[in-house]
Amino acid sequence: MGFAPHSTIATNYYVNLYMVRPSYSILLTAEQEGGFSVSVPELPGCFTEGETIEEAVDMAKEAIMLYIESFDS
Repeated sequence: MGFAPHSTIATNYYVNLYMVRPSYSILLTAEQEGGFSVSVPELPGCFTEGETIEEAVDMAKEAIMLYIESFDS
């Protein structure tokens, strides 16, 4: 399945982090050079990327946890 570069492919992915907040939406964008960039609209400056959708979602979970932890310090 191919995606056009810079096209939004999912706006309804939800990352469940039961210990922090019920869910965060993530925005996946297919990149021209391959892979996917990810942003978390509710968390300004929270970005990551992955080679596949699955990897991008996993990376988003980690980025969200690190983002939240950075405020606990």
